[in-house]
Amino acid sequence: MTATLPRRFPSMPAIAVSAIAALLSLLGLPLSAATVSLPEPTLYLPAGLATADVLLHVHVAGAEAECAPALTVKDLAPAPLPQVAVGETPLKVPSGPTDCDWYFPLKLTNIPPKLTQERHLELTLGKTSRVLPYVLANQSFAWTVKSSSSAWPVRGATGRTWQLGVVEGPAQRVRLAFCRLDGPMPFDCGQLQLCVDSPDLCKPAFDLPKGRSTLFLKLKDGFQQPGTYDGNVFLTADTRPESETLPLKISYTSWRWQLLGIVCILVGVVLGWFVTVYARARILRDRALFAVAALGQTAQKLRQDLESLPPGHAGQVHATKTALDDLLASLSPSALDGQGFLPTVFGGAGDAAAYQTFLTGVGNRLAMLKVIVGGMVTALTIPVTPTPADPDPYGRALQALDRLDANIQPPSADIARTQVQQILATLLPPAAAPVGMAASPAPPTPESLRIDIERIGWASWVAWLVITVVVGYLAQVDKAGFGTPADFFVCLLWGFGIPAAGQQLTQLTPATIATTLKVPVI
Repeated sequence: MTATLPRRFPSMPAIAVSAIAALLSLLGLPLSAATVSLPEPTLYLPAGLATADVLLHVHVAGAEAECAPALTVKDLAPAPLPQVAVGETPLKVPSGPTDCDWYFPLKLTNIPPKLTQERHLELTLGKTSRVLPYVLANQSFAWTVKSSSSAWPVRGATGRTWQLGVVEGPAQRVRLAFCRLDGPMPFDCGQLQLCVDSPDLCKPAFDLPKGRSTLFLKLKDGFQQPGTYDGNVFLTADTRPESETLPLKISYTSWRWQLLGIVCILVGVVLGWFVTVYARARILRDRALFAVAALGQTAQKLRQDLESLPPGHAGQVHATKTALDDLLASLSPSALDGQGFLPTVFGGAGDAAAYQTFLTGVGNRLAMLKVIVGGMVTALTIPVTPTPADPDPYGRALQALDRLDANIQPPSADIARTQVQQILATLLPPAAAPVGMAASPAPPTPESLRIDIERIGWASWVAWLVITVVVGYLAQVDKAGFGTPADFFVCLLWGFGIPAAGQQLTQLTPATIATTLKVPVI
C-alpha cells in the first residue's frame, strides 16, 4: 500500500535542503514530495493467542528532509476488537540516500479466535497525513488432503519429487522446520526442498495466498545414499504455533547399487560352488587316487630296478620298460579322467565299477611285471660261462623274460613265476629256445558317453547359474532402498545358498533350484 505526498523539489546539497525545509515549515508550506508505503500490508498473528506483539513496517522513499522529523502512526479501529496500541518508541533505519524504514511495535489484545479483518492506519509525516489500509489475520493453514502413503521410493534420478499434500491458505512463511529420518547412514535434512504447486518452484519458505496450494518435497540431485530412511518431517508457519508432523519413508537405490548386488550374488554363487562342489569333488578325487598312488609307486620302483641293470643289458629289456612306462601313463589323473573313472570338479561321480575293474587289471599286470623284473635281476646274479653255441647267456635269458609280459594274457603272476623259473634254469646248462615277441595292445580311447555327460553337466551348471542370479535379483536386489552393506552381504549369502539370511521373500535358493534341474550338488 502506498500514498504519494506532493512532489518534492529537485535534490540539492543537504545543508541547503535543510534550510529550505525549515523556511517552508515556518511559512506553513508543504515539505518536499515523499512516498509512504506498507511493504507487508497483512500482519499475520499467531493462531490461538488472545494477545500478540507484532512489528509494523513502514517505508518512506524520496524524502531527504522527511526522515528527520518523527513519523507517527495511529490505528483507526473499525471495531472494538481486537484492540491495537501503537508503541511510542519506533525504530528508524536508513535504507538509502533518500529512503528510510520505520518499525512500529503494535500491541494487540482481545484477539478473536478466527480473525481476518481489514483496518486503516493514519500515517503522519511532518505536517502531512495519509491513511493506508492493512489487514490483521490469525487464520492458520489447514491440511485438506494428505498423501495416502508415506513411502517414497527413489531410483537414481527417477522419483525425486513426492507430493506432501494440499493446504488451505493464507499462511505466512510455510517452511520445512526439520526432519528426523533413521536409516543406515545419517540423513541430512538439507537434502530436502519444499516446493509449492510445482516441483520446479522450490524455496526455503513460502507465503501462501488464500485458497488451496499443493506442497511437494524434492530430493536434491546430489543425494546418493542408498538405503531406507524412515521417520517424520515437520512443517511449520508463522501463522501456525504448532508444527505439522508428516510420516515419511524414503527408499533410495540406483542401477549401480543393484548391479553391484548382482555381482555379489555371482560371487556368492562361485563361493558356494567352490565349497559345496569343487572342494568335495577334489576330496573324492584324492580318495580315488589313493590306490593309484600305491600302484604308481610300485611301478616306479620296478622302473628304477631296470635302470640299475648293467649298461650292456639295458637294451635287452626294452619291452618291459615300455610296459612299465605305459602303465605309469595310464595311472595319471588325465588318463583316468579320459576314461571317465574319476569324479569331476563339476560334480560328476565317475564310473566306480569300471574304475574298480581297471584297478584290478592294473594290479594283476603290475604283480606279474614285478615277478618278471625280479627274474631279470636274479638272472644277472647267476654265474654263467659263454660257449660258442650260447655266446651271451644273460642276453638270451633277459630277452626271454622281456617277452613274458606280452605272452601271458591275461596277466597272471603265478604263470609268470613258473615261466621265470624255467628261463632261469636254462642258465645252468647251455640251452637256447628263442621265442618271438608279441605285439603290445593299442591304448583305449575315451568313450563317447563321457563327452555327452560332460556336455550335459556344463549346460546344467549354466542354467543353475542363470536362474540363481535372476531369482536372487528379484528377491534381493530389485527392492526400494537397495545398496547398503547389509544388502550386499545378504546377496553373498544368497548366492552361497543360505536363504535364511534374506527376508524370506521367496523359498527358492540355489540348492533347491539345482535339485529341480537335477544338477548334482555334492
